[in-house]
Amino acid sequence: IFSSRTVQESLLDTLGDFLAEHFPLPQQQGNANKKKKNFSPPSTVDLISLHEILELLMNKMFETPHEPYVTIDESFWPPYIEMLLRHGIALRHPENCYKIRLEAFHQ
Repeated sequence: IFSSRTVQESLLDTLGDFLAEHFPLPQQQGNANKKKKNFSPPSTVDLISLHEILELLMNKMFETPHEPYVTIDESFWPPYIEMLLRHGIALRHPENCYKIRLEAFHQ
């Protein structure tokens, strides 16, 4: 059990490092690539990272499996949500477009 926890922690750290490097928040990008349009969100909105979005979705799925949907608000950066939806990682609620859930890969 100790070995599996060590492996799990190592995998989570590696995933966190990967997400931080390849999916930074818009205000952290700066002028690294002039071909891409720079997005500057309103200063009143604190966007959450892709890592935090995935963590919210995973926690919600395991804490309340009967209602695994997370409500999207202005702190979720729309390109991250669109990417999760397009690649089949997350699904929209059939009746409320402001709710998403993690795809049940374990079933």
